[in-house]
Amino acid sequence: MKHIRLPAFSLAELLLGMGLFALLVTSVASFSIDSVRATRNAGMKVIAAQKMQEMSNALLLNKDNVWSSIVSNTNNGDLSLVLQNGSYVIQQGTSSTDGILFRFTIVPAMRDSEGNLVQSGGTEDLHTRAIQVISSWTDFLGIPNQATATFYISDWNVIKLRQSTQADFNSGTRDNTVVTNVSGGEVTMETVVYADWCKPSLTQNMYDLPGQGIAKTISARPGNVYMGTGSNSSGVSFARMSFIPSEPPVVSTLGIFDGYKTNAVYGEGNYAYLATQTNSKEIVILNVATTPYTEIGYFNPSVNSEGKGVFVNGNVGIMATTTRLYTFNLSAKTGARPVISYRTLRGTVTDLFVRGNYAYVTLSNSDTEMEILDITNPSSIQSVGWFDLNNAAATSVFVNEANTRAYVGTNAVSTQREFFIVDIVNKVGNHTSIGSVETNGMSIKDIVVPENSNRAIVVGINGTEQYQVATLDNETNPQYCGGLAVTGGVNAIAAVTESNGNVYSHVVTTNASSELRTIKGGPGGGSSSGYGYLPAAEFTSSVLDTGSATTQYYTIDPGVSLQTNATIKFQVRSSDVATMTGSSWMGPDGTAVSYFTSQDAAVLPSLLNSKRYLQYKVFFTSEDGIHTSTLNDIEFTYQK
Repeated sequence: MKHIRLPAFSLAELLLGMGLFALLVTSVASFSIDSVRATRNAGMKVIAAQKMQEMSNALLLNKDNVWSSIVSNTNNGDLSLVLQNGSYVIQQGTSSTDGILFRFTIVPAMRDSEGNLVQSGGTEDLHTRAIQVISSWTDFLGIPNQATATFYISDWNVIKLRQSTQADFNSGTRDNTVVTNVSGGEVTMETVVYADWCKPSLTQNMYDLPGQGIAKTISARPGNVYMGTGSNSSGVSFARMSFIPSEPPVVSTLGIFDGYKTNAVYGEGNYAYLATQTNSKEIVILNVATTPYTEIGYFNPSVNSEGKGVFVNGNVGIMATTTRLYTFNLSAKTGARPVISYRTLRGTVTDLFVRGNYAYVTLSNSDTEMEILDITNPSSIQSVGWFDLNNAAATSVFVNEANTRAYVGTNAVSTQREFFIVDIVNKVGNHTSIGSVETNGMSIKDIVVPENSNRAIVVGINGTEQYQVATLDNETNPQYCGGLAVTGGVNAIAAVTESNGNVYSHVVTTNASSELRTIKGGPGGGSSSGYGYLPAAEFTSSVLDTGSATTQYYTIDPGVSLQTNATIKFQVRSSDVATMTGSSWMGPDGTAVSYFTSQDAAVLPSLLNSKRYLQYKVFFTSEDGIHTSTLNDIEFTYQK
């Protein structure tokens, strides 16, 4: 028998063979495990896909019922959908089925400038949400697995409440706002006149007084204007007018009195004092508490003259005749009032003004234009100071509230100025002007410096303007800043601060059909024309009825046109009753200190929910008084 010799395996070869065998066995085993894992995971994926589709369908088909919950759970972490009593409910946390964990998240949807949905960037669309459904499980090898799906859901079926027409906005309440119809209906700030002492034509109103007389003198108290006729005999001696500082002001006659020609008038409470041209009754005292007005007293000094001016200081009357200053007793108002004292003056009296314990008298036919008298002791009148201003006769004087400045006017002088500012901090001795203004041919008849105005108003006859205003910001160099031409001229002026804080000048002119003119003053503002907007204004909508006490409110979406230096913001409130009793205005955080300010839609606070009635308020501001923003439309979304 022949033996065949087989080659032997070395140890290395044997080990290599065993290694290859092991590798082959391992590969076969690994392939078998992956196949099993893939098969099992495929089954899990089917279950996950089915469950995820079920959740997606449930959210889509029932979104109208759960939209409120979708809104409130936006950015609220992991969520799950459960069926309770036949209805789907969104709750926090996860759910599981067949070993698979299910959850979903709700985040805002973003759109680019063309309205396309984008994953990042863009602008939030409050009417759409992005919902990501996530399923996860761990396979038998301990390896985590996950499947996700994203879809979008919108509120296209919610109710929209929109106001955009003139009729819509007209049903609201306006506070310095106005409803216009430039583009179908909008709300904006109301144009106002910025009262400006230097632009009197903007706020001038004219009124006809009783009779056909020419008013000569005027004084004013809040709510009252007192006038006297002394230029002719066609008018009444005295007229008391009611003044209501509305826009425009309302002037009406409260009462009249006749029988004298009046040079000056002073009104105080229930009494009026007339300085007349009657030698036997230079001062006439009227009771104006009731109508008809009646004469109850008078003052007749020993000298035969006429009353040039009258003031009252407590129980003391101060009266100037042609050449004397008198004090008389007013502890009672009736009958002949006794003289207290008098003093002969340096010249012929043209005007009298009393401030505190000093009387200021302008003079003609004198070497000085003004005399200052101390009347601290009415029984002993003392002449303490004087002015010497120019070569013309002084015609009028006004003294400021602080009793530190006298403003003096004279007749027109071609080579000299006519309006002067005099420092009277020290009343004693000779005084000179610290500043002056040229009136361009106007002879001054009267002067006033309205309270807190830093403006002097001079009125008179002749010249190009008979109502002129000068700035007092720089007393050494006062400047003309505006005026009015008044045909025939102005006889007198008075200024008063009314109860609402507005300040008016009242002038009496020589025009018998419009004797009284009232001019509202102020610091100015707005545009160069004097028109503009107030710093703030509001518009409150009518009460909007959703028809349901279970209303869920979602968004506010205003359409506005913004202007430079002008803002617009919003607040809302809801209520169970149409009167909105007890409801509070609120902004996006549900408090009264926050406001909706964006032009884009914003989420309404949940505190509004479950209330039938809704109302909104619009807040406008104009930082420069020239520009205003506009509300074009506003839309709310909600579900009943």
